[in-house]
Amino acid sequence: MVTAHGSSRPGAAYDRMIATASVRRVPPEWLRRCRPGGIMVVPLRGALTGSMVARLTKLPDGTAVGRILHSPAAFMPLVSGPSGPTQPPAVPDGWQFPQADAEVSGRVLDDWTFSFFAQLHMPQGLLLTHGRTGDGLHVTTLFDHGDGSVTRIEDSSSGPPKVTSSGPRDLWAPIQSAHRLWRRLNRPRREWFTIEATPTTQTVTYTAPDGEAHSWTLQGP
Repeated sequence: MVTAHGSSRPGAAYDRMIATASVRRVPPEWLRRCRPGGIMVVPLRGALTGSMVARLTKLPDGTAVGRILHSPAAFMPLVSGPSGPTQPPAVPDGWQFPQADAEVSGRVLDDWTFSFFAQLHMPQGLLLTHGRTGDGLHVTTLFDHGDGSVTRIEDSSSGPPKVTSSGPRDLWAPIQSAHRLWRRLNRPRREWFTIEATPTTQTVTYTAPDGEAHSWTLQGP
């Protein structure tokens, strides 16, 4: 749902647009309907529960630029077209696949200061669930229905967390890599990230104090 301020004529352009449902990317129609100089506030959401909220200003060339706001948000996603699975396949305790030690527990995704950053490294359509094993240990399951990859990250009572994967990819590897980068960048806050949106490409960028820039392309329809 979008609340707009401006003319109510069909096809009219608007000075202000506030979305009250989250999207993976700013829809091209919203960009088109925002008048140059107008402002859009849009919750952007991927696989994780929390959304990032972008505040964008429309430029004369049709691009919208702005920043991610500080506070996380939890808006219902806007749904269009056929939907895929809503839950990963059941993975029983004692799953018999090769295991490896994990660098970090799945609990790192409970930290909203990191989960925002992790979201930028997760592919479109990735599903995530978390809970506890029969022994009361934290467990996170990731599932990509595109290629059937399933990865389970389970805390251990006697050592580092364990990663178990089935399918062509280890889905936890990009998150661990993101965690290393996040720490190297001294845990950048979400309001330090900029966003640029065109009808075809939408990019989130962080520029470190030393001038090193890191960019991620938002995925989705």
